[in-house]
Amino acid sequence: MSRAFATILIGGLAISAVACGDDEPGTGPTDNTGFASVQAVLGTNECRNCHNPSNSVFHGALELENDRAADSAVVNNYLDFETPANSPLIQRPLLNSPLVHPVRPFDATTDADVQTIVAYVQALATAGASRTLTAAKVTAAPAIDGVADAAWGSVTGIQIPIHGGFAGDITVTMKAMYIPNDRIFFLLQWDDPSESVVRSPWLKTASGWLKQSVAPPTFNNSILANWRTMPADYRYEDKFAIIWNTTGASAVEGFDENGCAVLCHVNRPGDPRPLKYTNNNGETADMWHWKLVRTNAVHRLDDQYVYWNRSTSVNSGAGRAGDPGGGEYASNGSTLPSKMSPSQPAPPFFLVDSATAVAWAAAGLTIDPNDIAVPFVDNFAVGDQVANAITTLKPNVDRSHVESYGVWSAGRWTLEIGRTLTTNSTGTVPPGGTATVPVDVQFSAASAFRFCVAVFENAQIEHSWSPGVYTLRFQQ
Repeated sequence: MSRAFATILIGGLAISAVACGDDEPGTGPTDNTGFASVQAVLGTNECRNCHNPSNSVFHGALELENDRAADSAVVNNYLDFETPANSPLIQRPLLNSPLVHPVRPFDATTDADVQTIVAYVQALATAGASRTLTAAKVTAAPAIDGVADAAWGSVTGIQIPIHGGFAGDITVTMKAMYIPNDRIFFLLQWDDPSESVVRSPWLKTASGWLKQSVAPPTFNNSILANWRTMPADYRYEDKFAIIWNTTGASAVEGFDENGCAVLCHVNRPGDPRPLKYTNNNGETADMWHWKLVRTNAVHRLDDQYVYWNRSTSVNSGAGRAGDPGGGEYASNGSTLPSKMSPSQPAPPFFLVDSATAVAWAAAGLTIDPNDIAVPFVDNFAVGDQVANAITTLKPNVDRSHVESYGVWSAGRWTLEIGRTLTTNSTGTVPPGGTATVPVDVQFSAASAFRFCVAVFENAQIEHSWSPGVYTLRFQQ
């Protein structure tokens, strides 16, 4: 028997670009006022001769536009938050080696210029700290049990404001720690007045079995307004999602500035459903989707990816797909009476007797096929509910290799996540096809990584989101 937690496969994290990110392009830990103080220094030293939009090589390494300088410096690790004077933004132009920097615009003897840049870096560091999560370097792993144990007490985290959806305006507290060359861990906490464990159950009625679910009325421009009020009979679950930009050739253009907004598409001609896909061939994003009813019981989250397919006829989720290996859950039949899953051999089986099924559903529990399977006998009474999710652990498949567990207590969720820093996972496009693509973010202590988060309060797709883009960096 296992605890109930979940989402519909094509639902979950799909929402319009309007909802996913309403910041202006290039938002982040920028310092518009301080930048003016170093404008003359950068111009004099001819930094912009190389670091300009027309130079794709050097501009990609470090942007100097007013609204992007801080974001670029953070993502590329040009800032030393602890000691601004040691920032590569300062040190590289002071070095003689052409292998490190092709020109040497700064004169080490010109203290005023250098100090002006140092002051700017300090301002950027201060502004950027609120959106930069630093993973503390540790030697021992925390238990992934949904309890913020003592090890987390010494770790400094960040506060992520969340807006919209059914959750409304709340704050997610996020912390991270890592073991070098091994694993990374995250602690996430947020307020939620209720633990939503009843996901689209089957209800026995006088006329037969009814699958309880309430979908948004329509997918159109008014849907966001509709999402502000949760229907009284809504039956779903709590969820949480993190989307990571990948790096290198698979990185999603625009994600570092605008986050998940570049992945979200709605109101397409002939298909108004919210869909996720990247805008350019070859781009992929890594999506971690924790689902209370369907994945929490097996201490995993649903590891997925977003790629560039826009056609629901090619893939039902358009550009959204699961990592190889299949997920930890299955639907308890499309109709009742039915098999417990499409792969279950005849005769039809349900999983437990009616009394047990009703008791488990009332307790917010899903059904594990390893517990007990008996032939389906419809001796349920009118008003009985039966769980809709079947959970089972698949520990050795790529889709299940992100460990997680969440605990709700006194109106607050505590979710812990752990994964190896790097993986060997690749996916195919389309799912089941022959072309392989990177599907996971590959963490390195020497780099920084962009991400966004979303909270699902008893929600299928009506998620609440973080308007900003956040950066993970590693304590050295």
